[in-house]
Amino acid sequence: LLGEAVYLGKPALAVPLREHPEQQMNAHYLAALMLGQRADAFTADAVGEFLDELPCLSGMLAPSRERNRAAFAAVDRWLGA
Repeated sequence: LLGEAVYLGKPALAVPLREHPEQQMNAHYLAALMLGQRADAFTADAVGEFLDELPCLSGMLAPSRERNRAAFAAVDRWLGA
């Protein structure tokens, strides 16, 4: 889900389960790369902070969308499409 959100240019609020190291790691990197935020619990405060940061987070995702377009164009050229 996080990969799809980043691909679509949508910031995500990750609330990973404690018992799942993969979720913890994904949430950490999502926040570290400023592509979304991580919260320990799904609370009104966590959602409010996430909504406050949406303009900044959305701006961080714009360059990744451009890199995706460039990568897909290169694959299309390679395939002769």
